[in-house]
Amino acid sequence: MKEHDVILKRQKYATRFKNGAMDFMFNWALGVSQIVGMSPSQVCYAVHNIRDGDPDGWRDGFWRQGDYQAERAQEFLKHRHRRAAGQLYLGAAYAYRSALQYTHPGASDFSARVQAMEGAFQQGIDLIGAPVRPIEVPFEHTTLPGYYLEHDQQPRPAVVMAGGGDTFREDLFYFAGYPGWKRGYNVVMVDLPGQGMTPNRGFHFRVDMERPISAVLD
Repeated sequence: MKEHDVILKRQKYATRFKNGAMDFMFNWALGVSQIVGMSPSQVCYAVHNIRDGDPDGWRDGFWRQGDYQAERAQEFLKHRHRRAAGQLYLGAAYAYRSALQYTHPGASDFSARVQAMEGAFQQGIDLIGAPVRPIEVPFEHTTLPGYYLEHDQQPRPAVVMAGGGDTFREDLFYFAGYPGWKRGYNVVMVDLPGQGMTPNRGFHFRVDMERPISAVLD
């Protein structure tokens, strides 16, 4: 591909990989590590032996890291360290989420991998006490899946977080839900058409994104 054929440029400088998409995801995971979940060293360990541009190695490295985080969380729970276990489960969820970035949506194990990510995420938020509840936004012939993080019963300003082209609703918790909750906001996080698992519901990217966003606001 020639330079003038590129329709999207993620970043100007490479940090770890020459492959632009993979380096972007590496920096993405490092950014999330500054908020909650994995530590930067754990992100770096997940990619330590990955060949540049190798999606299989990326997927396997982060999946192993997710399994390790989940195992450590179970050990902490045995000793009743709930908050520490919650942090580890959220790290496991984001490691699984990172592995999904290079898992084909048509793969036979794709749905099972998504369920593993969602399961670890749910365990994590329960253990740290984040008041996140799943929601379904009615839209056209079905619904859009999301989460609502309600700080408490008092009237509060709400943040509506819209994801990008390759996000899941869980990403939005790391990007805005957790930071918003810590700062006293309610946060709405929904997968719009084309994001997360919505293609399985018949939704794909579209030009009239104001319609699903309006449904979320309603």
